[in-house]
Amino acid sequence: VLGGYENIDVVNSQGIALSGSYQLTDWLRVSADYAFIDAESGDGNALRRVPEHSGDVTFSIDPQGPFSGAILVRYNGEEPNNEEGDEIVDSWTRVDVTGSYDLNETVELFGRVENLFDEEYQQILGYGTPDLSGYVGIRLRY
Repeated sequence: VLGGYENIDVVNSQGIALSGSYQLTDWLRVSADYAFIDAESGDGNALRRVPEHSGDVTFSIDPQGPFSGAILVRYNGEEPNNEEGDEIVDSWTRVDVTGSYDLNETVELFGRVENLFDEEYQQILGYGTPDLSGYVGIRLRY
């Protein structure tokens, strides 16, 4: 199938997902997620665009005061792009950073930087992904 959706009659999928977090200090928390997925179509071919291994680690910073933030390291293992498995989307790791600053009880400045190290990667074979990107905003609470 080239583009569009594909309806698969039978899929066999099994795996395990693990998640945990730990408060290192009163202002620093680390959390991690990992998934192993063994997925194949009814004819025994690997399910396309499903990585066998994926996960992330997040360091969240929330000291007393108006500042908070996080560093996220995300990993996506290689995955087949077609049923035959001869087209492979390479594995990738991306680092994102977020932060916010409370100006007062109702106004918050926030920002995020995605793909901090400007990694070249693809989530879908042949489709580009953003390079280093940044976003800023103001959040009003009332």
